[in-house]
Amino acid sequence: MNEIIRWRVYVTVPVAMRPMMRNLGIDPYGMRFRQFGTKDKPFDQDTFNKVVNAFTGQNPNDFVDNQRNELLAARMLLLVAQRVHVSDVEAFEQYKQDTATTTLQYVRFSPAYLGEHFVAPDQAAIEKWAADHKTEVDAREKGFAPGTAKLLYDVRQVHFDFAKDTPQAKKDEAKKKAEALEKQFSEGKIDFA
Repeated sequence: MNEIIRWRVYVTVPVAMRPMMRNLGIDPYGMRFRQFGTKDKPFDQDTFNKVVNAFTGQNPNDFVDNQRNELLAARMLLLVAQRVHVSDVEAFEQYKQDTATTTLQYVRFSPAYLGEHFVAPDQAAIEKWAADHKTEVDAREKGFAPGTAKLLYDVRQVHFDFAKDTPQAKKDEAKKKAEALEKQFSEGKIDFA
């Protein structure tokens, strides 16, 4: 009743909404409600009854019982919160996680960089890897349909792009270049990687 006389009403608020309430200047552990009296008479039973009926739809006795439970819950929350110790590092990590807005759309990897620093692209390195991972290679080969090429890598392609209005002579010239490249690849004169 002391809290009610001070015009404080307790309402349980989900944890997720507490930051929003703080931003609005509302104390999540007990908020000021409508006046239950006047300055001269801080608590008036008739005013209290009317306000409770109008705003909560409860009778005053049920409201007082509910407030007792809410006050007990609010005090329990404070008791538990006071015993929790959060280091500055934990608090800052949580702040970063809650406020980070970076969105990664794509990452571009250069095959030359990967080949130079992480994976050797030469045939000897590929064969060594296949020997070291024989069970993985065998399992992958079992998944190929009969009569298909057993490739353990994705096929690379060379593309020649053209605009719609590219003259036929330029297309023919590019086709000759593509055929020459294909011949060099098949003869092993240049390394596709």
